[in-house]
Amino acid sequence: MTLARTHTLEIDGAGATFAVLRVRGRERLHEPSRFEVTAAVDGSVELGSLLAQPARLAWALPDGSERAVLGSVDVVESVAQGLRVTIVPKIALLADAVDYQVFVDEDAVSIVEEVLSEHGISVERRLVREAPKRAQCVQCFESDLDFVSRLCAEEGISWFIVAGARDRVVLCDHDGGWEPLPGLGSMPVREPGGFGETEESVTEARVRVARVYDEVTLRDYNCETPLVDQTAAAASGQGGPLQHYAYPGGYADPDAGGDVAVIRLDQLRARRVVLEGKTTSRRLAPGHQVELVDDRRGDVTGTWVVLEVVHDAMDGTHDDRSYIGTFRAFRADASYRTAAPPQPRVGGVETATITGPAGAEIHAERLGRLKLRLRWDRRRPEDDTASALARVVQPPASGGLVFPRVGWENLVAFLHGSADAPWVLGRLYNGEAVPPDGLPGNKVVSAFGTLTSPGGGSRNLIRLDDTAGNEAMAFEASKDWNERTENDKSSKITANDAWTVGASRKLIVGQVLGTTVSGAQSYTVGANRTVNVTSNKTVDAGSETVIVGGLRTFDVGGDHGMSSASLTRLVGGAKVEAAIEHVNRSVKGAETVVVGGTWKTVAGASYNTSVSGLRTETVAGSKSIKSSKLYLKVRGAYSETLASRSTTAGSDREEGFSGALTYQIGGSASVKASEITIKARSKITLKAGGATVTITPSAITIDGDYKSSGESADDGSEEYPG
Repeated sequence: MTLARTHTLEIDGAGATFAVLRVRGRERLHEPSRFEVTAAVDGSVELGSLLAQPARLAWALPDGSERAVLGSVDVVESVAQGLRVTIVPKIALLADAVDYQVFVDEDAVSIVEEVLSEHGISVERRLVREAPKRAQCVQCFESDLDFVSRLCAEEGISWFIVAGARDRVVLCDHDGGWEPLPGLGSMPVREPGGFGETEESVTEARVRVARVYDEVTLRDYNCETPLVDQTAAAASGQGGPLQHYAYPGGYADPDAGGDVAVIRLDQLRARRVVLEGKTTSRRLAPGHQVELVDDRRGDVTGTWVVLEVVHDAMDGTHDDRSYIGTFRAFRADASYRTAAPPQPRVGGVETATITGPAGAEIHAERLGRLKLRLRWDRRRPEDDTASALARVVQPPASGGLVFPRVGWENLVAFLHGSADAPWVLGRLYNGEAVPPDGLPGNKVVSAFGTLTSPGGGSRNLIRLDDTAGNEAMAFEASKDWNERTENDKSSKITANDAWTVGASRKLIVGQVLGTTVSGAQSYTVGANRTVNVTSNKTVDAGSETVIVGGLRTFDVGGDHGMSSASLTRLVGGAKVEAAIEHVNRSVKGAETVVVGGTWKTVAGASYNTSVSGLRTETVAGSKSIKSSKLYLKVRGAYSETLASRSTTAGSDREEGFSGALTYQIGGSASVKASEITIKARSKITLKAGGATVTITPSAITIDGDYKSSGESADDGSEEYPG
């Protein structure tokens, strides 16, 4: 007698008929299913030809419908009964697809759909919560299957395969997303071997209750809002003592922290109440609700969601117990969420290339963060979309700031070992970007420098040369150099100090400027030199020589005084002095003044000159002195050589000479006054033409020829005794 077959197996391209003998399979929420089918083969089959071929396993249900599993052949074995074939869904193949990907500014669900769509798998959303966008989400050191499973779990989403559908998965994050099993109402719970066990029922049901966490507290940190307390918490409301604390919490926005805390609490409480049992129903599938009825046990009665089911079926036998299913389930209102596996950690450090928009040399935002392309990323372009903003480790000093340039190779570390949060540590030179100084020749030279941007061509540089006997430091500014010292600044130079200023140099001193030169000091000024002194200016020198090629002008608002041991002035042009009040010049030694042009002096109150030694004046042009009072005192010889001389005194004029006084006038001399007094202690001599007039205290003597205004004429000598 031929027995009816409950199971059928079809494999595309097999060219043979299969008679199913035994089926063993496992289906679980958040995992791919796997069915192992042993079958007799009617015909010859090449084992390798079955691999990766689409396959369909189906079995009949009591109501005349069927349950089907669609997938492809993953493993083929030759056994005594025929063949043993392992069938898996397409999503199971993602376990062998390992990739390294960077997703920027996308939410987890969109990333999952993107990865699954690359493998031809569609997604059905049964979601109530909108997953927030992630600045950066990286798949590294994990398969595509592990990656999408982790992302779903981190967002509190469970996925399962749609029963009877090919290449389609469901994403569910709430209790209302679990649908009832098709064709099955309530299912009774029976005693093993009892009446009615052969119908669709459950036996050996047991409910397990475990102690779980009652509260979750999370904390995280966001560099954009460092002062915000991002602590988030969730509690079961049952007041238990067990609390779970985690850092980092896995959220950047504190408003999202509450949702994440609820998800983590649900995950930690998922095993609190679990139903385990056996069933004769061949319908059970993960992610579906089943209504159980047990009149004797209230803890079993109710709606449960299938978490896992293990199938074991024999076909072509007389045994009524040809199928037994072992399953696990959770309460439909339990807010079940699959636990999230840990994210793979990136050990050590990696290298990355700094990126930016086309043509940019530096690309940073307000917090100094920038974009980079990780070395193992083969998908994203090398531009400003290569990554999310990455923080840059800066020098540990207030105001320390250095921006890596686009194209640089930099060392990268990862916060908490997560590839989602790279940190830029420092630059690495390579074969294309070599060190700036030739090595190993300049190995004793250290430098810190930056190139002009954009375009380069110049640099700012601090250079340290540690060559023994030639130690040096160099500072280069490609344009401006600004220096600021809040308090004192002291510089000590044991040898020479040279300043070369191509344009102007300006020195502003708020209080006192003191300069001490142990040796000589010289100034060479190619154009004008202006000295403005608001209060007093004192020049104290053993000797002073002033050579002026052009005009020299003194404009003094108050007194103008000068005291020196000796004074020499050479003025190539005109000399002008103007003082609102007094002009005072005191020379302890000799004074020599040579003026190539004119000399003009104006003093509002008085003009005083005192020379202890020889005084010599040579003026190529005219000399003019105008003052209310004029005093001249020369203890040595006094010599003037002038083209013309004009002296105007508003009141007194006094000249004193300790030695001889000689006037030599090329033209005429004129002295006009209401009264003129000439005093001499011993003698006054007047000479004009051939006549001489000698005046002594005792007599007046006239020698030579002279004529009066009349007709008379005298010849000889006349004396007039006093």
